[in-house]
Amino acid sequence: MNSIVRQLHWTQTLLQSALPILTRARYIHYEVPRPQARPLSMTLSSRKLHHLRYCQKPCACFKFPARSFCTPVYVHDVSQYEESLPHDVAYTMDMLKELRAVSGAPLKECKQALVNTKDSDNRITAALDYLRVRGKAIAQAKSGDIAKYGFIGMFKDTNDAALVEVNCVTDFVENNPIFQTAVMNIGNTVYRNQTDIFPNYGQSIDELNMLPVIDCETGVAGKQTIHESLTDIISSIRENLVFRRAYKMHCSPSGVICGYLHGRKNDNLGMKGSLVSLETDLAELSDAQKTSLKELGQNVATHIVANYPQPKYVSREELSEHQIEKEKELITKTILDSGSDQKMEIVQKQVDGRMKKFFMENVLMEQPFCLEDDNKLTIERLVKLKATELKCDIRISHMVVYNLGQA
Repeated sequence: MNSIVRQLHWTQTLLQSALPILTRARYIHYEVPRPQARPLSMTLSSRKLHHLRYCQKPCACFKFPARSFCTPVYVHDVSQYEESLPHDVAYTMDMLKELRAVSGAPLKECKQALVNTKDSDNRITAALDYLRVRGKAIAQAKSGDIAKYGFIGMFKDTNDAALVEVNCVTDFVENNPIFQTAVMNIGNTVYRNQTDIFPNYGQSIDELNMLPVIDCETGVAGKQTIHESLTDIISSIRENLVFRRAYKMHCSPSGVICGYLHGRKNDNLGMKGSLVSLETDLAELSDAQKTSLKELGQNVATHIVANYPQPKYVSREELSEHQIEKEKELITKTILDSGSDQKMEIVQKQVDGRMKKFFMENVLMEQPFCLEDDNKLTIERLVKLKATELKCDIRISHMVVYNLGQA
């Protein structure tokens, strides 16, 4: 028994005296000279090595067999145990980490980019260019995937606003913070750009894709365009992203712009969104008038999203004569093809009744206000009541509504 105690004491003393050396040696190899002893030739695991380095009582961390008189041999030259890179791969781990952090590309792609740019002077810049070219090929390959998820992005103040839709293929990417930030950056770019976008009209996506991205947090325009930034994200997350549509709205200082987002992810992202512009004939709005007008605008914007069917036009004047006549012809043909033998006076009354329903379904001003139970309270009447209250003329000049996936 005393012999076993002495052996354990010798082992503990030996390991404690070796701690200064263990802090410099990454591996310890134990050689067992006696064949009958339990074989312990091994390289310690990183967990046990951690205990040897930092534990005050290393012998309490793991036990050695009493009959094994192991002689520790400290290996200071550990290059033979490390996984060395091939000679043709001339990059360091710091370079790989930097490229991964800057590009967001998968680790395998970053390694490949550094390998293919080993002769360049500025490795990181050359590798980023390689990844960008590679990303275009990936984006082209992914462009056939149907993108039905995503977000409606909204940015607005009292007199300017923007509504955008950006789509992705899966709900997994929809919840990715990188994708959400990209949507907000695109919305902020449309909202803040004052020189290249003509407001109150539908925008050309091809032209908007060439605009430099304006960061939604800093407000600073970057070097990348919208198209380039989306291409980089596609190469990183390996999923098709589509900048589908955008609208920029502007009103005069005597008016207000209001908006509503349904199914919000945050203050700027949702599943449905609408913008509405209200103008007055006043030279300047007081704070009380502006607050009251915003209340009206918020109600109208909520109605535009919540009502079924959603309006397509503000007033009848926005429909062309051709559209109206075509709708009348379709209704008349439907009535006559029903087979009922009716006089033309009765047919005309039926046509007028169905045209009234058509305008009610498509024209905002003729729709009953959906937030009230009174079907006689139309949006037009609601606006007139507010105009009487504020003692001014109020008109809805523009409106737009986006539903995710319904371009």
